[in-house]
Amino acid sequence: MTQDKILKRFLSSRADTFLSNDYVESDRDWMDLDGHIDLTIGPYETYADELFGYKAAFQSRIILRDSVISSQQARFNEYLEDIDLALPVVGQFTRQKQVPRVVVGNQILAGGDGAVGYIAVAYMLPNDHETRTLHGSKKVLMKNFIDARMKHIVSPIGCVLLDPSQVENVTSKGYFNFVLLHELSHGLGPGKIGSEQVTIKDAFKDLYGAFEEAKADAYGLYLATQFANIGVLTRDQEAEIYTSYLASIFRTFRTGLGEAHAKAELMEYNYLLEKEGVRYDPINRRFSVDYEKAREVVYSLLMNLLNIQASGEYQRAKDFSHRYGNDFERLPDEVAKGLDLLRGVPKELLPVFQAA
Repeated sequence: MTQDKILKRFLSSRADTFLSNDYVESDRDWMDLDGHIDLTIGPYETYADELFGYKAAFQSRIILRDSVISSQQARFNEYLEDIDLALPVVGQFTRQKQVPRVVVGNQILAGGDGAVGYIAVAYMLPNDHETRTLHGSKKVLMKNFIDARMKHIVSPIGCVLLDPSQVENVTSKGYFNFVLLHELSHGLGPGKIGSEQVTIKDAFKDLYGAFEEAKADAYGLYLATQFANIGVLTRDQEAEIYTSYLASIFRTFRTGLGEAHAKAELMEYNYLLEKEGVRYDPINRRFSVDYEKAREVVYSLLMNLLNIQASGEYQRAKDFSHRYGNDFERLPDEVAKGLDLLRGVPKELLPVFQAA
């Protein structure tokens, strides 16, 4: 048995949880883990339930924490609550508690839902809004997976599909920062809504996953601009985040529109293109970011998504997904043609774990 008292407490409480099905206490113990090993095990993501998004699949992950890199991310935490409170979101809702917990490390083993389907490079848990409202959340970034995806997939996509003048802005640091800001953004915005304090997941059912991922993407880009405005990031770093994000959405599209991240990024892409934050050159068949315009458009997109969430109105989300997501049935022609140019680029990471 481990000598790490905090890990030992989590393992004991999680074992009890598997019998009681009450995860609140053991989720809190999980968020307190601060040793070299960060273990995630339990039923979390509901992406596979395409009916209502209620049923969670079991997963397990072992992360070897990099304490130095993890501590470096704290520079963002002190600003998050003020940025969130400053946004003019309309509606009656409870915000999620802001507790700064970020873990960066290398994933050495995954099982169950963590090893099949959409291969995550980061995650924010717990997903239970009751727990997040009371105790906050923890964000885990798997740096070895982020680096591998960047090297073998996102960077090559950028070289093929982005305007040559912007390819140099598709960087490992830019992609890492986008993933980090995306995960931080899951903990921002409305948590529970209305006088009855309904969770967003219950209100939006099958659309919850797509809208939550879209919110996190848009909010992450908005944070990049806000941090550049106050000097936490440079303008060059902001540009790298925006450009790395644009290259990465084509990777997501290649996984198919049945998955929540792809649905989210289809809505984002169509919105950004319509408002000219992203541009397409039909002659050269290349995509680019209009950095100045994109800042305005990202803010507009974010406010649309936050106000939809705060309203709790399912039909409002349905209408938005119909207009900007094509009901998640097809990709825009220029995107589909662009994906045809990526046949020599791997679609996804296929990790092989050795537990010898």
